[in-house]
Amino acid sequence: MKSSTFLLVGLTTLALGVRLPSREKQLVVDAQKRSEVASVNLLCTSARAATQLRSTEMLVASAGKTIYPIIGYPQPPRSLPESSSPYLPKPGDLLINEILSNPAVGGVEFVEIYNHSQQTIDLRNIYIAAVNASGRTGTRRRVSETYLLIHPGEYRVLTTQPAVLEHQYPDGRPQTFIRMSDLPNFNNETGGVVLYDGQIMLDSLFYTPDMHSPFLTDHRGISLERQWLSSPALTPGNFRSAAVAIGGATPGYRNSQYIDGSEHLRFSLASKVFSPDGDGVDDWLEIRYELPEGGYMANIAIFNDGGLLVKRLFRNQHLASRGTVEWDGKSDQNRPLPIGIYIVVIEIYHESGFRKTFREAFALAVRSYD
Repeated sequence: MKSSTFLLVGLTTLALGVRLPSREKQLVVDAQKRSEVASVNLLCTSARAATQLRSTEMLVASAGKTIYPIIGYPQPPRSLPESSSPYLPKPGDLLINEILSNPAVGGVEFVEIYNHSQQTIDLRNIYIAAVNASGRTGTRRRVSETYLLIHPGEYRVLTTQPAVLEHQYPDGRPQTFIRMSDLPNFNNETGGVVLYDGQIMLDSLFYTPDMHSPFLTDHRGISLERQWLSSPALTPGNFRSAAVAIGGATPGYRNSQYIDGSEHLRFSLASKVFSPDGDGVDDWLEIRYELPEGGYMANIAIFNDGGLLVKRLFRNQHLASRGTVEWDGKSDQNRPLPIGIYIVVIEIYHESGFRKTFREAFALAVRSYD
């Protein structure tokens, strides 16, 4: 208090042009310095408090090394200020892109949503509801109680246990996973899901067992994926089984059965000569493919130049709409095969009755060794 008094007196005296004795002048200077230090300390404390506040604006729970957002705590905006007028999405802006309603033993359900608009959407205004087998819609659950954005072209995966989902599908994108403690419960085989913005229905899906590939005998752990973003979810054939070849689901990234209209029926070899000798160059035979739609199955086998079957790569395997199949040059007994000419035979078939066989010859140039 004494320092503040001296400072006030000193500043007033100096403002009036009164000369102070040297001792009083030194007291004023000392008090002014202490005041400046106190101001700096106050600013630093405020800065630290602001930093701590910002750091607590996004509370996270860790599972292993992965960080997941917890719904119920505010998150810092990436580009849209919270004070900005929120964009009001229209039907078709926010889509149901994938659903796993029948998880494998020990697994967990999820619903993947996709921002198909050119606007950033605040998920505080979005609600999700389950539909039972008779078509009755259940209680709507808010996706987020606090500030949570989904930007154009982004995915978000709604689930109750992100760590379990990541373990079940290690190729998933855990940074897109959102933990919802009150995600609706979905029927395993027949049911539905609806997205709302307030009272506006943005998208809806009613799923049945016959949406899955008829070649699959067990649907557990296999999600239903959307093929065409521009077509309504209820368009026949728009939702199909995720490809078993990629793990049965694609949480947080492009669907295995996604079709953008440019795909053709095509199989090709990245190189017609490969040398599995471990030198890092052409160590694998790469079979690349593109399919016009989802739902294709494949048998892929390798024969030597004498027509003898040496390796069966796929047997009745459910394919993605595009991908790569690799072979390491070893037999079904896991033995390195000798150099020579080989033939890959690819047989594909579809539930529509379509069937086609491709054959490609290639050379194994150097014998592989373990």
